[in-house]
Amino acid sequence: MNASKGRPLRMKPAKKGLVSIVILNWNGKSYLQQCIASLWKNTNYKNFEIIVSDNGSTDGSIAVLQGLKRRGKVHKLVLNEKNLGFGGGNNIGIMAAEGDYIFLLNNDTRATKDWLLPLVEQAKKDESIGIIGPWFPDADHKETIFGPGFVDNKGISRNAFIKEGEGEMVSGGAFFIKRKAVDKIGLFDERFFPIYFEDADYCARARKAGFKIWFTPKSKIIHFESAATSSQPSRWRFVTINSNRIRNALLHFPKRRLAKFLGWEALRLAKSVKEKNPHWLLKAWAINLKALPEIASKRQEYGKGNLFLGEKQ
Repeated sequence: MNASKGRPLRMKPAKKGLVSIVILNWNGKSYLQQCIASLWKNTNYKNFEIIVSDNGSTDGSIAVLQGLKRRGKVHKLVLNEKNLGFGGGNNIGIMAAEGDYIFLLNNDTRATKDWLLPLVEQAKKDESIGIIGPWFPDADHKETIFGPGFVDNKGISRNAFIKEGEGEMVSGGAFFIKRKAVDKIGLFDERFFPIYFEDADYCARARKAGFKIWFTPKSKIIHFESAATSSQPSRWRFVTINSNRIRNALLHFPKRRLAKFLGWEALRLAKSVKEKNPHWLLKAWAINLKALPEIASKRQEYGKGNLFLGEKQ
């Protein structure tokens, strides 16, 4: 992969009205059958295909998926040799898609009754919409509408608690994208590795390209939150979240907002030094300082309106 340009975008011609549901899996054997069964039971819009992109699972997931494919419950199965992260694994799935619409779905989820049709109807209703997020509560807060998200001046993603409407970003765990948006802005930035803030980056690029980000509670997907990362050490989670948080701010914040962000970071670092625990935050910054030439190059290109990430074939 050319890190400066991104993975080559080799997509198949779109089939009108088809929704390609792309499920990313990494060692999610315990969730797969529930997730896929819920799609077949609760999908009222029948023009869909299910694609699973497996990121080198070692927990027996592949045998389960091969069984599901033999029974016709999975239409396409892509087996990646290693963990390509959220961005890389979904990019592979997107390139296997033939849909007019692409719906990215975490494996640790359960679709509820009649979830898909409202997304398709909303997409058809407004040509300017590029991405739609459904109601995506975690299993412990099934009745709470968190709404779309936004990134504050500290670079932290927050919930807007809007009942329905336009927002800044929606969760990549349940992410409905029009094919024309992918054609215009390309794939996920795989430097947000292995997970976190790739959805914020993608939504920022979509908005800069003139697309609306929409949230609707008419579609509901329940999320069994952080199943892929809950077993990771706390140091890993802290460094990964914060290195990607910093990267997103460096890429997308305008100059004045970036200055505020750097001020908050200085205060945060000073606090961590006072508490004699600056190491994890310094590690997150070190990752970005090492990548600064690549970040600066992308920031400049984005400023010029060159938002496509990939190589057109």
